[in-house]
Amino acid sequence: MTDYNILTDKLKIKGIKFKNGLTETEINVIEKIYDFIFPESLRKIYSVAIPFSEDIDNAAGFPNWTDFSEVNIAKIKERIHVPLQRLYLDKSLCDMMTKTAAKAPLLIPLYSHRYMPTIDGMNAPPVISAVGRDIIYYGDNLYEYLQNEFLNECFIIPQNRPYIPFWSDIINRA
Repeated sequence: MTDYNILTDKLKIKGIKFKNGLTETEINVIEKIYDFIFPESLRKIYSVAIPFSEDIDNAAGFPNWTDFSEVNIAKIKERIHVPLQRLYLDKSLCDMMTKTAAKAPLLIPLYSHRYMPTIDGMNAPPVISAVGRDIIYYGDNLYEYLQNEFLNECFIIPQNRPYIPFWSDIINRA
């Protein structure tokens, strides 16, 4: 079992800034606003501490889940939908998009263009990096992703790579 207190302490040493963790009520409000359920692993770390970026307008940082202003909610919703929207612009994927995009699970923005898919029954889904059709696995789960992004000296290629409906098909097509 992952100890998210120890993990957040390690991330703080690397310069990641955190706010106090979210309450169950705050998590429920966020899930209602964005119409998804946080996977268990994300729920656990966000209840311990929530990472944030100093530049609140920076889409390359962490989403500001605790800002419930209309402007911020619109920014996060845009970040949620941009990976799929970028794929619709790729002419070579047109046929695939019309047939299978409806199966694509929603992607929760974690940091920059790193996302965690919402997959029913999967408590610790993998994390992917998605920029257009340039999509790769960035961790078999949240813990491995955070290690790869912020703690490891070099990128460790995820080994298990759980299947993500639609997104894995794009990865395998590349």
